[in-house]
Amino acid sequence: MPDNKKPEVPFAFVKEMTDRERNIYVGLKTVGSEIATFFSDAVKISNSDLQAKSYLLAHLAREIDGGYRDVFGVTSNKSILSAEKDGHRNSIQNALGLTEDSELSKQWHSISKQFNSFAHRHGAWKDPRDAKAFDVLWTQYIDILYRLVGNYYNIADSLDNITKLEVPKKEILATLPNLLDSEAKKVYFFAHLESRNWLEPLYRLNYFDPEKSPKPIEQPDQPGVYNIPQWSVLSYLTKVSLLNLEITREEDTKIFEKIISTATVARGALTPEEVNTFTDNGIFKIICCLPAANIQQAHFDFISEALDSKWESWISFNFEELLQRLIVLKNKSFLIEGFKILLKYKNIEEKQFSDTG
Repeated sequence: MPDNKKPEVPFAFVKEMTDRERNIYVGLKTVGSEIATFFSDAVKISNSDLQAKSYLLAHLAREIDGGYRDVFGVTSNKSILSAEKDGHRNSIQNALGLTEDSELSKQWHSISKQFNSFAHRHGAWKDPRDAKAFDVLWTQYIDILYRLVGNYYNIADSLDNITKLEVPKKEILATLPNLLDSEAKKVYFFAHLESRNWLEPLYRLNYFDPEKSPKPIEQPDQPGVYNIPQWSVLSYLTKVSLLNLEITREEDTKIFEKIISTATVARGALTPEEVNTFTDNGIFKIICCLPAANIQQAHFDFISEALDSKWESWISFNFEELLQRLIVLKNKSFLIEGFKILLKYKNIEEKQFSDTG
């Protein structure tokens, strides 16, 4: 689940916002700076004595609402305008991850469908609308926004809804860096993401760059003792590599080959202390799922190097997966390479045991 560490809010906002408004602002920042800025300016306007306050508030409320639904309220690569053809109500249901109305969706729709009428002028020759005309509706909309983004559990619900999408929308991909603003959220997101259709767009956006794999961290109060963090994307990559083993897609295989190749190069540039054994194990699992025609000597070399690590290698606990895969493939040369690695690792273990003895 997302952690409870709240992003810092500029001091100017602390003075102008209530606690509830400030929580909404922080939540909207995880969607994007623009939508959060619309909200912060709306708060300033709501506290002002501007004669056109109701018009301005309604305009900003409409932009906030449309922006949020543009990201979360459309289940395919269509704009919010095309979603409106299917109904304002449907986009709200989609944003909440629902297939039918709930009490919240009914309240949200009842409030937001009125924004247009307040935002538009009602006659240039008439007296301006009362400055407080939108105040009740704005207060009600604040309640809706708080339930959408006002705490980290609500944001977790948004992440859940995104992970259920079969195909990522361009709006989701654009806002993903803001949504995944902590390591805990990244772990949660990639652990729950299932569809293989995310692989190519996320690869294109460099989420799977092995250079981003975290390095072991030496404990400041225990010199020589290291904590080895896990690279969050590996939970998703290993899932999709298994799917690709069952139903092979050439384009997915090519991506996995590139990830393995880049990981091999990146690993070669590290010191022994900088090697992440969890990342090694993740790459190993991906190698085990490659189609037979794509397995290369370089992959056996990577596994052999990874087993000879400064840290205890997790591959040693999973090495049977490789042997079982090679047996299924019935490729004699592959089996020979696998047993060479096994014998080498056995010799390394025996040497380490004798050194400690």
